[in-house]
Amino acid sequence: TEELARLGAAAMVEVLADPAAYPPEPQDEALACYAPKIDKAEVFQPIVWFTLAMIGAAVFFVLAITPGVHVLARRLSAPLEAGVRFAQAISSGNYTARWEVSQHDEMGDLAHALNRMAQDLREQDWRRRGISGLDNALRGEHTPEEILRRALDFLSRHTEASLGLAYLAEENGALSLRASRAFVDRTGTFHRVEPGHGLVGQAVQEGELLTFHCLKDAEQAPTFSSGVHEAIPSHLAALPLVFEGRTVGALLFGMEAPITHLMRDFLTQAGQNLAVLLHAALSRQTIDGLLRTAQEQQEQLRQANQELEAQARALK
Repeated sequence: TEELARLGAAAMVEVLADPAAYPPEPQDEALACYAPKIDKAEVFQPIVWFTLAMIGAAVFFVLAITPGVHVLARRLSAPLEAGVRFAQAISSGNYTARWEVSQHDEMGDLAHALNRMAQDLREQDWRRRGISGLDNALRGEHTPEEILRRALDFLSRHTEASLGLAYLAEENGALSLRASRAFVDRTGTFHRVEPGHGLVGQAVQEGELLTFHCLKDAEQAPTFSSGVHEAIPSHLAALPLVFEGRTVGALLFGMEAPITHLMRDFLTQAGQNLAVLLHAALSRQTIDGLLRTAQEQQEQLRQANQELEAQARALK
């Protein structure tokens, strides 16, 4: 065995040392015909088809999802665009604007909160315009009757009241009707009111705004006339005008719409301002009356002095 191994190693060394001495044996031509010939086009054809299939699938996928993406984008952007328009309207002073959103997610919660904010701003603006408008309508010096008439006209328009009555307090505590708006009194019940009697008298007695609704008795509720028909308003508000514990007048409004808390607060504040102006007008009227009385008495005294002087000269 060792001898065979040594002979084999020696033969391998000879072959490596001189390869030309040992040429390769010729192959059989019958076996060579079975060697396959490689065609590059045939090899790359599956790859090309696979690539084209992937590109076609990608194009089809893009075309299929494009409408859905567009709809989704519009669904997401439309509320935001509406929110931008809403914010621009609010910033320009249009407090009647609303952000209409049908979603029930975070966007819907935001829209609801902003709509509530716009409603609060709208109510504050309505109250502010009412108070400033009343002050403008009563600016200057006016008689108590003129103050009541101007205040009644403005407040009736601002609150959209269909009926309005204005009373002035007398020295004995009773109230007499001095101004009215769209009012019809067939019986004369509402021309003079005693404290504690009727709607106005009850409000004066309690010293605060009282509201009534669905009154059908014409003796208790006043009737308004639209020129075509006469009816009792669905809702009534009786507002006493009190200055430092003293009633100086009262207002009564009839409305078809319910009287809201906002309107109650506004009428209460307007009544306080109106009571101050009405008290000032009454005080001015009292002072003017005293001044006229003093002037008349002074004139009478002057005439009496002249008569006395004339009699004294006649006695001389």
